[in-house]
Amino acid sequence: MNQSYYNNDFVITSAIHMLMKFDLVNDAERLFRQVKIKSALTYHAMINGYSQLDELDKCFQLFDQMKSDRIVPNEVVFLSMIGVCAKIAIRSVSQSIVDQIPADLKASQNIQNALISMWGKNSSIGKSKEIFESLSDPDVVAYNSMSDKCIWAERDGC
Repeated sequence: MNQSYYNNDFVITSAIHMLMKFDLVNDAERLFRQVKIKSALTYHAMINGYSQLDELDKCFQLFDQMKSDRIVPNEVVFLSMIGVCAKIAIRSVSQSIVDQIPADLKASQNIQNALISMWGKNSSIGKSKEIFESLSDPDVVAYNSMSDKCIWAERDGC
């Protein structure tokens, strides 16, 4: 790849995304390592790719590396990490990620919808319900996420 492209986030993230889609993980990792100045977008491309390939431990390692590199996770990074937490369904790990989401991002409809779904998949229907009930104007995604969790919940009360 032409060296000038290494400074273009959109080219790099697109290339990483494509490589991960084709399961060319080693090539994506090599490209990621070659990027000298990484952004939340480049980290997100790798985290999302690992998540799609169910390499969930690598998602957490990369998330930690991102913070070590003093790159602030943005909404899409947190959405991906919430998705990873939904896949692993370990409440303590999920809570540790949720605790790192800044208040302004927690207010995002996308984050709230993802959290409703994640907590439901973590068998924490009470937390899903609590988030849903805190929404001033739930959208269709929130209703669908919550109704899906209530239908599959093993206990009554939704």
